[in-house]
Amino acid sequence: MRFSKILLSFLVFLGVFLVMPRGVWALDTCPGAKDGIGVVLTTYQSGLTHTISFDKSFLNPDWKYYLKVKNSLTSPDDAAQSPSFRIDTPGNKGGGVSVTSDKISWTISSKEALQDSKGRDMRVILYSHNLSTPEQLCEVGSYTPSGGDYTCGNITVWQGTEGVDACYAGGCLSVEKTTYFRVENMTYRGQPFSGNVLPFIGEAGWYDMAADGDAVFVSNGLLNRSFTPHKENTYYLSFGVSLVGPFFSNCEVSFDVRNICGNSCNKSPTHISSDTTPFSLCSQLQVDTEAYDSCIECAAGSNDKDDGQAGVWTAIGCIKRDPTSIMQRFITLGLGIGGGVSLLSTLAGGFILTTSQGDPKRTGQAKEMITNAVIGLIFVIFSVTILQFIGYTVFRLPGFGE
Repeated sequence: MRFSKILLSFLVFLGVFLVMPRGVWALDTCPGAKDGIGVVLTTYQSGLTHTISFDKSFLNPDWKYYLKVKNSLTSPDDAAQSPSFRIDTPGNKGGGVSVTSDKISWTISSKEALQDSKGRDMRVILYSHNLSTPEQLCEVGSYTPSGGDYTCGNITVWQGTEGVDACYAGGCLSVEKTTYFRVENMTYRGQPFSGNVLPFIGEAGWYDMAADGDAVFVSNGLLNRSFTPHKENTYYLSFGVSLVGPFFSNCEVSFDVRNICGNSCNKSPTHISSDTTPFSLCSQLQVDTEAYDSCIECAAGSNDKDDGQAGVWTAIGCIKRDPTSIMQRFITLGLGIGGGVSLLSTLAGGFILTTSQGDPKRTGQAKEMITNAVIGLIFVIFSVTILQFIGYTVFRLPGFGE
């Protein structure tokens, strides 16, 4: 009976582990030399291609392979896919794939794989066809596609006078105070942009426009503008050439404005972009409290030993947005809870044992409780190692890195 309970608990834990999002586990990197990886592509134009190549010595010559370009390891959509090919004989395999005596090359021509308006890196994944079910073998590497015709660089938002008393986004900004924003490196097809741009200044998730949408003339890729927020809210910025576009890619940001800021001024210039803006959860906390200040610091990436990673403030502290950091925090929390439960079970078993007064039934119950607690603690401690071994070494499930 006791063993069946332990086995059932382990199977439940295994099932939860296997259905967890695979994005939190790194796919193995293909070994050997590579070309065309880690580069930033120029502005997309018709006929643009990009060639990646990598060593083939680690592959089985009897298997069939194919390649995919994805903007995420967990995305169901592919930006590009090669035809299946064998590597036992050199030559042109079609679809831009060629094989030589020592490497595989793939010339990518799909616009979806060479241009991305959100500025996401593209990952090149190698699959095998040796089994009935295709298997992710390894990640060749990643490259950065062009961001579209219209792009922008750093965005800086602040109140006050720079170099004197400025408070920058990433900290608290105040209502009824002039708020300035500067956009740098605005480009059109790789060249500095000059012309009219419409700033979209919204609040409450773009449902209300916080300021007029008058066009601003941009000279040599630099935009400067200001507006005055009239109420406490989270504000959003976006930029386009007209009301219906085209819009500047990687050029959407958000920041919090509050009635009372206290000592939450961020005095360090902070360049913000669509993937590094403070999390608006802080707006749900009472301003000028320790919890609010900690939330702002966490969202701005200015706490946790100043590692610079933005995070999300929770009841258990600042959790970084990096998947590895998230898993580390929850594994640590889970081990702590498991250890605590084992300790309480051991103490309860010990109490029952000392008060059993020789009753065989109570004595047996206490011993079983203590034994289960010890076995459970062993499973908790070694669960990650056990499941990693089962997932990668035994079944070689994709997403279970070594």
